[in-house]
Amino acid sequence: SRMKIIIGHSNMDLDCIASIALARRLHPDHIPVKSGTIHPVARHLYNLYETELEFMPAKELKGETVTDIVIVDTRAKSRVKEYFRYLGSDDPPAGCTITIYDHHPGEPADLPASTLIGGDVGSTATILGLELEKRGITLTPAEATIALAGVYSDTGNFTHPNVDAREFEAAAYLVSQGATVRVVTSFLKSLREDAQVDLFHEALTSIQETTIKGHSVATFVRPLEKQLPGLAAVVERVFEIENPDALFGIFPVEGKSTVVIGRSRKARIEVNTILKAFGGGGHFKAASAVLKNGDASIGHEAVLERLLSETEATIAPALTSAEIMTRNVEVLRPHWSLVEASVFLERIDHTGAPVVSEEGRLVGFLTLRDIMKGRKRDLMKSPVKAFMTQRVITCSPHDTIRDLERSFFEHNIGHLPVSDSNGGLAGIVTRTDYLRIVEQGVPES
Repeated sequence: SRMKIIIGHSNMDLDCIASIALARRLHPDHIPVKSGTIHPVARHLYNLYETELEFMPAKELKGETVTDIVIVDTRAKSRVKEYFRYLGSDDPPAGCTITIYDHHPGEPADLPASTLIGGDVGSTATILGLELEKRGITLTPAEATIALAGVYSDTGNFTHPNVDAREFEAAAYLVSQGATVRVVTSFLKSLREDAQVDLFHEALTSIQETTIKGHSVATFVRPLEKQLPGLAAVVERVFEIENPDALFGIFPVEGKSTVVIGRSRKARIEVNTILKAFGGGGHFKAASAVLKNGDASIGHEAVLERLLSETEATIAPALTSAEIMTRNVEVLRPHWSLVEASVFLERIDHTGAPVVSEEGRLVGFLTLRDIMKGRKRDLMKSPVKAFMTQRVITCSPHDTIRDLERSFFEHNIGHLPVSDSNGGLAGIVTRTDYLRIVEQGVPES
C-alpha cells in the first residue's frame, strides 16, 4: 500500500512528540510514526496521551511503499535513519517528497529536502503552532497541552536566548485551544549547581517512604556543614523523580538550625498547615520552616517523628477509585458475537468494555483491538469469550489515585474495572477519568 508518514528524530523528546502531533493537523492524510526510543523526559507524557497520539510503531513500516515524508524537529539524516532502515536503506525512498519542520539551523541539512520550514526559534512546536493558528485550525485540549509541553521544554520554560515573540504567540494560541499549564509543568524542572546535584543523589539514596491515610509520604534527612542555597530545588527534583504525594526534606545545619522543606501534590495534604506547627509557612503545595538551634538540639530523629505525627493529624484521607469511578458500566456478554460487540461499542462510543456473565461476575475485557484480530481472521461470528482478555487487571473501590496511576502505567491499559468483594463489577475508571483529576488539580493533585 502507498503511505504518507510523519516522523521525528530517534529518542523522541517532548518537542519532537509535540511537533508530530501538530504536523498531523497540517497533514491529516499522513500517519504519525513513533521512534523505537523515547527520551526519559517524555515518557510520562507519552504514556498519558498514548491514545490521543495514535503513533504507529516504526517497525510497522516494513514492506510499505512510502511516497511522502514529513520530518519534524531535525534536518539531519543520521537522526531519522532508523525509519529509513525499515524501508530498506539508510536513505529515504527514491522520488519521495520530503517536507521538514525544524528549529536547528546549526544541524547538517543533509536530507534531499524539497521544502524546509524553519528558523532560529526556541522549538519546532512553535513553528507548527503558528502555522496552525494562521490557518485557523482548532486543536483538542490534549493536543494543545502536548504541544505546549514541547514549547516549554525546548525553550527551557521560555528562558533560552533564541526565544522571541513567536514563542509566546504560539503559547497563547495553544492556551486558547485549551492547553492546561498545570499539566505541562508536571512534565518539567531541573538542577544547576554541583552541590545541589550531590545533595540530590544523597537524598535519593536515603529517602524513606511511608503511607499515611492512603497517601505516600516520603522523607529524607541530609545533615549539612553549612547552610547551602538552592535546597528547595533539590527537594523539588527529588519530589519529581520519586513522585510521592508529599515529601519533606530535613537539613540539620551543624551548630545552627534545622531547615525543613515540604512539597505536596494534593490539596488534601497541606504542607503549610503541617509546618505551621514548627513555626513555618508557605502554600499548601510548598512550605518550609527553620528550627533554630534551641529547637533543633532535640535531634533530627525527633523532628522527623513529630513531622509524621503532625501529618497524620492534619491530612484528609486519599481520594479513592470509588469516588471517581463510573458506576453504571456498559458491559458486554460472553456469548455475544464479535459483530454484536462491535456495534455495541460503536453505539456507546467506547474503545472497550468489561465482559460480565449472566450471574454478574466479571469474566473478561474486550477492546476494539481484540475485535480487529477477529475481523482480520474473518471470525466476526465468534463469541466474545473467544477473543476477550481473561486475565483482567482490576482495582478495588478502596484503591487510591496513586494505585490507579501505577496500574495504568505498569500494564499500559486504558480501563480499570473496579471489582467488589464478590467478584462483581462495582464500576470502571478510565485513563480519561484519571487525567481529569490531574487536569483539575482538585481535590487531589
